[in-house]
Amino acid sequence: MPKPVLIEDRDVILKITGSTICGSDLHLLHGSVIELQKGDILGHEFCGVVDSVGSAVHNVKPGDRVVASFQIACGECFYCKQKLSSQCERTNSNTIERGMYGGNTAGFFGYSHFTGGFAGGQSEYTRIPMGDVNLLKLPDNVPDEKGLYLSDVLSTSWNCVVDTGVKEGDVVAIWGAGPIGQMCIDFSFINGASRVIVIDSNWRLDMVKEKYPKAETLNFKSLPKGESVVSTLKSMTDGHGPSVCLECVAGEYPKGWAHTFEIMAGMETDTSEILNEMIESVQAFGRVGITGVYVGYVSLSCAHVVSASANVTSDQPLQHWLPHESRYSLHRQWPSSCAQVLGRATQDDPGWQDRPTQDGVTQNPHGGHGQSLLQVRQEGGRYAEDLC
Repeated sequence: MPKPVLIEDRDVILKITGSTICGSDLHLLHGSVIELQKGDILGHEFCGVVDSVGSAVHNVKPGDRVVASFQIACGECFYCKQKLSSQCERTNSNTIERGMYGGNTAGFFGYSHFTGGFAGGQSEYTRIPMGDVNLLKLPDNVPDEKGLYLSDVLSTSWNCVVDTGVKEGDVVAIWGAGPIGQMCIDFSFINGASRVIVIDSNWRLDMVKEKYPKAETLNFKSLPKGESVVSTLKSMTDGHGPSVCLECVAGEYPKGWAHTFEIMAGMETDTSEILNEMIESVQAFGRVGITGVYVGYVSLSCAHVVSASANVTSDQPLQHWLPHESRYSLHRQWPSSCAQVLGRATQDDPGWQDRPTQDGVTQNPHGGHGQSLLQVRQEGGRYAEDLC
């Protein structure tokens, strides 16, 4: 594919030095998120070196090391002015998304034409629309392995905790022990949680026990006969349930046969099983926060939706650098991994080899995860979510 070129005066061309595969990329791979077209370049978590800038860009220059936001914000609309940029009104004009949800999210890098058709960062070069807003300079002492987290995974987990209102003394239950879930453990304790209970299965929980000794674990695959996740959480919390429940999984991973067959048959895109567990588990006047991607509708009502962004840093989950062509085959076999799979643009780039961390095509310039946080609050005992 040809090297992208500057189109608008706020564009930036970025030479990619590192990118990741997000768990939400698997929704594209599995066909859950629609409108992925031949020739689309994936990747919404990436960093690099500025190659060239448009005439209206003055805050970054060629040679600067930067990390890109996964969402594309204009910086000027109603939502951007409130720092709710994942709902930017100007960067995604997709009519199917608007028809499904009654509105649009912001445009996202490398996330199909459903979110604007922008080329992503799993490439050698990427065009950054409105680069004066959507790039953050990285200090020289922050390596790619750490800077990459600022693009999505870290801000997503931070907002999961903060926007769902974790506060002093809360008991927090987290569904999913992948990178987002692990960071939510840290951020829950930072925000004052007295206890954190992580629900998952197999070796991921072993990793949590090793890296987060303060956290408690619940293996949903090894519960005693007659017990469920809901009943176990109730018994672990004196019958009240957790004060906060956080979803860090996504909607396309069914637990039971019924939803498995329904998804296989195309009868639904998502399962509500985890959401149901959260709603049934949370204590009265508790909070439920949803960070995973849900494509379709779920039979719930009364939603309170919020989204935001934050800049914080962590390097806890193990990372692996791989050449681009190797990463999807690994992630496909490792769909709920605890590791963030990173990549270099080419095998010639230094450091592409597998190692742990220490301490494209020009698309529609106005088209449109920010993985916006969706939050459900308890309202008179019933809950709801308009999942977007």
